[in-house]
Amino acid sequence: MLLPRRDDLRRPAVLFLLAANLVPVVGVLALGWRLADILLLFWLESAIIGAYNIVKMLLIGDPKAAGLVPFFIIHYGFFMFGHLVFLSAFFVIGLDPNNFSGGSLALVPEALRRTSPAALALVVSHGVSFVNNFLRGGERKTTEIGRLMFAPYPRIFVMHLTILAGGFAILTLGEPWFALVVLVALKTGVDLVAHVSQHAKWSRPAAVPTATETPLAPTPVVAEQPTMRPHGPRRG
Repeated sequence: MLLPRRDDLRRPAVLFLLAANLVPVVGVLALGWRLADILLLFWLESAIIGAYNIVKMLLIGDPKAAGLVPFFIIHYGFFMFGHLVFLSAFFVIGLDPNNFSGGSLALVPEALRRTSPAALALVVSHGVSFVNNFLRGGERKTTEIGRLMFAPYPRIFVMHLTILAGGFAILTLGEPWFALVVLVALKTGVDLVAHVSQHAKWSRPAAVPTATETPLAPTPVVAEQPTMRPHGPRRG
């Protein structure tokens, strides 16, 4: 993982990432969002990342995409479904089996509707990164489809492990607003580091060696030419 540098914070994709992650803070402070709303929003962000990844797999022009894209959709879809069931059981509906009714399950789409402005901001944020790093940068030309098959998972695993750990801690505190803001800020920091690490190869310019680091060119060796001596008059 690479820590963000000052130059990274000026890039459009990073600025949009930070702006999109500020929207949940507004939701907590002004709209009364709860922990379930935030966790479901970040679950939806995983779906957004997966959707952009499918587009990348289709655009690199690899003929193997015809078979690998459906496999990725199924594999990633099972991951997303299991994650949604876990979040619903612990943070939305509750562990009581009697709560798993049609009315209780309706809490999930209701929470997603409440957070739809933040979800739209995440779509735009990841879209800016997609355009700048994949389409206009060098990722499209050098990324292999086998790498794209598993590209979303490291970032998502780290991000959601951090969020879930904070979520369980917040449950014990009764969901105070400041703890929710801290959770969003922590997620933003993890997301920023993951983004910079993922795209550093294309977004950071190569380091230019300094004068002391530049090796001196070897001095060319010029062969010494034989000296022609003038011949005097031959003596008989």
